[in-house]
Amino acid sequence: MGNVDRFLSLFLVIAYIDSRFMVAERLFIASAVILITLSLPGFLLHWAFLRRLQAQHADTWRSLGRPSVVYYGSMMTGSRVMRFMRERAYLKLGDPYLDGVCRAYRICVLAYAVAFVGLLSGSTWMFVASR
Repeated sequence: MGNVDRFLSLFLVIAYIDSRFMVAERLFIASAVILITLSLPGFLLHWAFLRRLQAQHADTWRSLGRPSVVYYGSMMTGSRVMRFMRERAYLKLGDPYLDGVCRAYRICVLAYAVAFVGLLSGSTWMFVASR
């Protein structure tokens, strides 16, 4: 391999690493913007879900451990609420408003999770590319 080939190979490796860094940086920034953007709607949807559950379906709300937006009281209460959402138990209540809020909240949580994975991937990718 000649000097020109070595130089070209080195140049291509550097260009490859640089392009990966730019993609990772964009992924990181886009994910961070999505996470910040979804935080308020996610909070409001969660608040609407718990408020409706407490006001219209008090027995179910009590069976979940009387969760509030700020404080669940225990880890068990939090896991009950998440299981209630994951298993779509809210459909059994027959409340169209609650169904809509829960569907929107599930979409928000899914988008939040995808953005969080993007944030972790982007930061890891930037770290690896910078070495």
